[in-house]
Amino acid sequence: MKRLICFLLLLISVRLCAQKQGQDEIDSIIKAIPSERTDTTRVRMLQRIASGYRLINPDEGIKYGQQALTLAIQAKWGKGIALAYSAIGNNYQYKSDYPNAFDYDLKALKKFEEIGDKRGMANCIRSIGTVYQYEKNYPKAQEYNLKALTIFEEIGDKEGISSNLSNLGIFYFSQGDYDKAIEYDLRSLKISEEIGSRNGIAIQMCNIGDAYMHKKDYQKALEYDSKALKAFEEQGDKYSTAIAFGQYRRGLPGNCKRYSK
Repeated sequence: MKRLICFLLLLISVRLCAQKQGQDEIDSIIKAIPSERTDTTRVRMLQRIASGYRLINPDEGIKYGQQALTLAIQAKWGKGIALAYSAIGNNYQYKSDYPNAFDYDLKALKKFEEIGDKRGMANCIRSIGTVYQYEKNYPKAQEYNLKALTIFEEIGDKEGISSNLSNLGIFYFSQGDYDKAIEYDLRSLKISEEIGSRNGIAIQMCNIGDAYMHKKDYQKALEYDSKALKAFEEQGDKYSTAIAFGQYRRGLPGNCKRYSK
């Protein structure tokens, strides 16, 4: 019990540090906006602020996402409009407001389709799959995750492939199919190792350990959890560590938005 309390206190401390680090980054972007004269760059900056706030204050994220959307519409910049819709949808997802998240993801998807941005399309399709999963519409969740995976494979986006395989691992985990979850997590882990994504490696180690824990294979669970902890410590990045432990554990929001749109 004492170890559990210490771990929880440590986790709270790390989360607070992560929030401060995230807020500091957001504040630096906000300060830089007035000196930027290019509308497209200002839209991207507002979109980054909106995306950053999803983990800290989704209501603020929605506010900045709407500012990005207004500016993108004024500039008649299609990709900026799509990015703004997507950022707003992400924040609604973190608020567990799934109808609005779904609505904005669909708007973003339509825009990405209009401009032929396949990477943007794949990310939106993946987000829609995540919303379906939270709504417990598992057939649709699987359908959209597989659609997204197909597009990521088509364009050779290894980061997207790895992230989507992880999503499918989460899907099978939620169905209680731990062997299938481990299969997809291992595939995701392999790609993370290929592209040198230390955070992806740590997250997948954590997820695999979680699946083995539910299979009651405690030796394997301890093996992968120990590897995950080591990988987090090697990163020396408290923000990423807090997200991984605090947001990316099974069943919690955030799996699409490992990829920052």
